[in-house]
Amino acid sequence: MKRLHFSCCNCLTQILMSSLSLLMDAGKMLASVGAAHDGQLCLWDWQAGSLLWKQGAGSGLASAAFTEDSSHLLAVGKGLFKAWSITSNAQHQLRAKAAQGSNSSISLVARPVTLKELRNSNFIDVCMAPCQPAQPHGSNGVYALVDSGVLVLMRPTGRVIDKSVNLQVSAAFGLSASPTQVAAACAQGVVRLFSSKTLAFRATLPRFVARGSEAAAAAGAAQDSMFPDARGCSFSPDSEHQLVVAYADQSIIVWNIRDLQKITCVLSLSAHSGCVWDVSPLNTPVLVKSGQQQPSRAATCAADGTIRFWNLAADAAAGSAGGRLLAGLAAAQGLDGPLQLRCMRISPDCRHICTGDQRGNLRVFDSVTLKPI
Repeated sequence: MKRLHFSCCNCLTQILMSSLSLLMDAGKMLASVGAAHDGQLCLWDWQAGSLLWKQGAGSGLASAAFTEDSSHLLAVGKGLFKAWSITSNAQHQLRAKAAQGSNSSISLVARPVTLKELRNSNFIDVCMAPCQPAQPHGSNGVYALVDSGVLVLMRPTGRVIDKSVNLQVSAAFGLSASPTQVAAACAQGVVRLFSSKTLAFRATLPRFVARGSEAAAAAGAAQDSMFPDARGCSFSPDSEHQLVVAYADQSIIVWNIRDLQKITCVLSLSAHSGCVWDVSPLNTPVLVKSGQQQPSRAATCAADGTIRFWNLAADAAAGSAGGRLLAGLAAAQGLDGPLQLRCMRISPDCRHICTGDQRGNLRVFDSVTLKPI
């Protein structure tokens, strides 16, 4: 494996990072969320290394995202759901500052959000549904997830609730949306699929027994405690008929959901030595050897301090560096060992990967060379 040490970073928050989001417009702006007692929502011109805007949003801040048309920045957390309008003037300021190398700030306009009976809920994730090629940007809605297992569909600006549905689970952890479907990763291995337009239920993915519990399950009926929590999920960039799910037992499964009556496991991957915290599609080649390239289909980050790149092709050879796990690995090292990575986002052009760790550091590196920027 090729191991890289990050030599520099931007200190974002006082405690740890819990979420990152890149502006859809070529990824010029990066939003970061500070977890635990930090509660800071920051907006960065990461290419210039400058902080554009910072807002204290509360200690329960969990996740942030830009709307698909880049008109709003949304932030969710414990008892909060906030929206800020990114005006055309603010985006013009950003472009001007990037061109001039200025470090001055920009201003965002706070907008009211109507949550009705969910106004005191603990929101843990927010995401957008990408539009199909024939649709204009901003045609699809915004999805938010409550930790108790409520999926919410907001209108495209993310400020008014349209629909909500109870997932019938004990806890929920992560969301992903495609043009036609939205997936929710939940406790005890449950992953549910819904229609992106109506939130009509479509299917529940099969569950599998956690690693190390196979013998106990074989001796009798599998208990709910034997199924690892589904901690995150992401639709494949090549086809919304493949869903990648990261589980709490450090395993990753690629599911074929083309036929919802017969959902099958395409690949089962396991390589991290710590809990997998985030998974993201990656549809650009990653350099593995001088003069050679091999396509990568996903990247994962984990508590073991590494980012790993995966070839999700069905014909990839299991367990080989030239097969499912690509020979490209990046590690975040601190003075006293690996840093636990908590979140990751990939730029819209897939050229840059941003990570946040438990100490509140942000790192950006090139997805082809794996070198820090």
